[in-house]
This record gives sequence, C-alpha cells and structure tokens, in this order.
Amino acid sequence: MVERDIGVLCCSLLIGETRRALDRLGWTAVPVAAVPGECHTAGPTRKLEWDQALSSLLDQADDVVSVCMNCVHRPGMHTRNGGRLALIDHPRVRVTDAATQGELFMGAEATDALLSERAFMVLPGWLRIWRRVVFDVWGFDEITAREFYQESASSLLFLDTGLDGPWDEEMAAFSAATGLPWARRFVGTSHLETLLTLEVERLRARRMSEDRELSLRKARAVAADREVLVDFVTRLGDVLDGAAIRAQLRETLEMLFAADAVAQQTLPPAQPAGSEVSRSSRVEVSEDGMSLDLVLRLGDG
Repeated sequence: MVERDIGVLCCSLLIGETRRALDRLGWTAVPVAAVPGECHTAGPTRKLEWDQALSSLLDQADDVVSVCMNCVHRPGMHTRNGGRLALIDHPRVRVTDAATQGELFMGAEATDALLSERAFMVLPGWLRIWRRVVFDVWGFDEITAREFYQESASSLLFLDTGLDGPWDEEMAAFSAATGLPWARRFVGTSHLETLLTLEVERLRARRMSEDRELSLRKARAVAADREVLVDFVTRLGDVLDGAAIRAQLRETLEMLFAADAVAQQTLPPAQPAGSEVSRSSRVEVSEDGMSLDLVLRLGDG
C-alpha cells in the first residue's frame, strides 16, 4: 500500500487513465494533480502552470511521479522558437520511463513496431480536443490537415484504455478529417500500473539509501562530538578556578554547536565547604546529536 508520501502529477489528457491505474493498484490515498494538456502550444505559460501544480502537490507528498506524454518527456519540451524548455526538472520528481503515449500503455517494443508501420496512435484524451487543436491551434483546414497526416502516417490506431466515451464516433470523424483508415487496440492500464510501481520502488530505494547515509553521518558526528568533549573534560585537570572552567566550557559548546545561548544551572555542593578539592564529570550526547548533557561537579562548591 502506498501512502500519501507519494504524489502523482499528470497531463489532463491522461487523468482518467491515471486515476484508473491508481485505483487498480489500491493506491486510493495518493494525491493527484492534473495540468492542462497541449504543452507544446505555449512554452513559459504552460511551464508556470506545471510549476504551480507541482508546488501544490509537493506540499502534500514527499516525492512525485509524473505521468506525461511525448510533449513533455525528458529532457524538455520544444518551444515555438525551436528552443527547449525543461518542463519537469525537480529533484523530488521522477518521470515515468516512457517517451511517447504508446510507451505508457504498451511499452517501447510494441510502440516501435507500430511506428515502423506508420501508425498514428490516438488516446481518448486526444479525441476530446483534436478538432480545436488541428483546426484552431495548428491552423489547418480540411485540405492541409489531410496532407499533414497522410505524409506522416498510413493509418490511425485507437488505443482503448478502457475508459467510457463516444470513441467510435470521434475516431470516425478523425478518420474522415485525415483521410486515414482506423483500427482499435485494447491496451488497458496494466502497463501504466507497472511503470508507476517501478517509479515508486525507485523512489523508495533512493530514500533508503539517503536514510542510511544520513544515519551514518549522524553517528560519525556524535562520535566526533563525544571525543571533543571527553578531551575537554580531561584538559580541565589543570584548571582550578570555577569561572575559568565555565568560560572554557562555554567556548567549547559554542564551537561545537554554534549555540546562540548556553544555559547554566548551579548544583548543590557535593561535600561540605572547606573539604579537599575534587572533580567528577558526566558527558552524555543524544543519539541524534542534537542535545548535550554535561555535568561537572567541583568539590569546593
């Protein structure tokens, strides 16, 4: 069971499939944030939208897995002026290991085979927006739309992910607009579930490695602090003046811990005044190295 330590960021064109995959995995507590699709249509504006959604999600989860299509895959996206914009570039975010929409649902080998046959793959999310994108955003008319698609593809393939919708009617309309025949392949969300599981396991493996390294650094720091403090107490053997002892102690603590203040509590004398001078000490450092208990007892009060 994945708790809320993991969040999922996805393109709005994939929100249905993403939620379906999470439900099938039993990850119902995982927070999900969706951002507008068509990331290739507006560079900096779309980057800001992703940043805002990611910031909100990182407030709810320690790490984030991003489910994207080919318009935002690593290392960045194309902008209108031909440059590249890093849409997802954050140390707490992992992008699913898929460069295209086909790879999200079928894997690289099956996707490459279809691309070699010049199949143009279509997901339900695309069928919701294709008219606006093709005619309004890209500026094609009926003639140029056909020319564009027939130059790059020989057929259309609808990847049926199991979502309900008027997909047959939309595919028929898209086929008529492009002049290309279409077919259907059921893919479901099983491969997407595998990708999500893989990225979560990678995140947890990284966390375990970081936790071990942090624990090792803390243990080394505690050992070093104890060594310094024991050396300090040993050096007090030649100091008889209580004020000098306190001054040296304050200096050592400020050096070790960069303390803003050092608290001092005077304890009752261990023996009657006028007795022979003696010293005893106890040094204790907490396991996390964050607190110190040092007791010095001087026999002269």
